[in-house]
Amino acid sequence: MSRIDAPSGSRFGRFEVVATVSVPIRTLEEGDLIPKVCAVTGQRAERQLRISVTRTPFWVWFLIFLPILFIPAYVFATERVVGRIPVVNSVYRRQTAFTWLRMALLAAAAVIGVADLIGLFPGPGFLVSIGLMVLWVAIGGQRARYAIRSRIDPGGGSVTLEGVAPTFADAVEQLQPFLR
Repeated sequence: MSRIDAPSGSRFGRFEVVATVSVPIRTLEEGDLIPKVCAVTGQRAERQLRISVTRTPFWVWFLIFLPILFIPAYVFATERVVGRIPVVNSVYRRQTAFTWLRMALLAAAAVIGVADLIGLFPGPGFLVSIGLMVLWVAIGGQRARYAIRSRIDPGGGSVTLEGVAPTFADAVEQLQPFLR
């Protein structure tokens, strides 16, 4: 585990200490073996938040301009881990709200864009669609400010969680010999 000082304006708008910890993939997938300490605040956790972590080999991105090759390569070469981390209710609600808001914006942008293409949307439908996409990206950036960053370790046996509360990292480290 490592600790770093987060910049001011971080998660709660003040200077704080955050940590990094590795969790075995099976433990993350099962979720129940992780200590019931909120990964964001360090308080006693009340819920489990579903997280999805992916790792795509670098060579796949060379195919981005060849969709007929890129899509199957991306689908089959990307390693995916879906797991659960403990959080307090307020963190769960905030992350869920961000997700639903981004899904609604993306759906609205797609509907307006298609309606504009077939002539059902009078006026600047294309610009409205692009504006919604810009908002979608901006909200994604704001969500990342509050989110825990995660990545699959190169060996493939664990997931590194960055930006977690030090108390969560300590609790996971203490249980590390028992985690699989």
